[in-house]
Amino acid sequence: MSQSYCIPAVSKHCAEKRISDSRFVVTAGHTPDPEAAREFVSFVQQDHPHATHNCWAFVAGPAGDSRFVGASDDGEPAGTAGAPMLQTLLCSGVGELTMVVSRYFGGTKLGTGGLVRAYTSLVQLGLRGLGLHHYVPGVLWHVLVPHHCAGVLRHRLGVLGVDIVDEHFGVDLEWRLKCPLAKRDAVWECLYTLTQGLAVVEEE
Repeated sequence: MSQSYCIPAVSKHCAEKRISDSRFVVTAGHTPDPEAAREFVSFVQQDHPHATHNCWAFVAGPAGDSRFVGASDDGEPAGTAGAPMLQTLLCSGVGELTMVVSRYFGGTKLGTGGLVRAYTSLVQLGLRGLGLHHYVPGVLWHVLVPHHCAGVLRHRLGVLGVDIVDEHFGVDLEWRLKCPLAKRDAVWECLYTLTQGLAVVEEE
């Protein structure tokens, strides 16, 4: 998937509210892959060892991508916590995100519908307070170009949305570039044309 999407701007964010005598704490985290998501869930469970339930859901990949998802009711009635949490995440437009909702039961049962509404509302609460960063998927290139081409290349690459991640000066100018996937062909043509075929490009 080459389209840009939003990801959490911070590694961890917490919020809480009370619903019918129960205390709910939502913890959100930036998790770029399923392994990171499961590690984050374990971390939050350790933070809330006395919670009655630590329900969770994650979209540990591009926003809305169901290939990298997971969810758990953690003892709540089946389908009342993990599934509605996951559905809310999938519809949020945010990727690489895990949310854990820790419930401290206060004595009042919410019923099936009440639980679905409660866990959905906690994910929505977590999303409202979550700072976001716009992420553009890209590839990293190691590039050698003649020094006399640097000025025009810098300008053109900037127009194409390419980031110069690293730079070294030697016989040739050595760049490490992050190229947006959607602009890959245009960037290659730019490097080849403006250096008259002298650019050396190696994909990492």
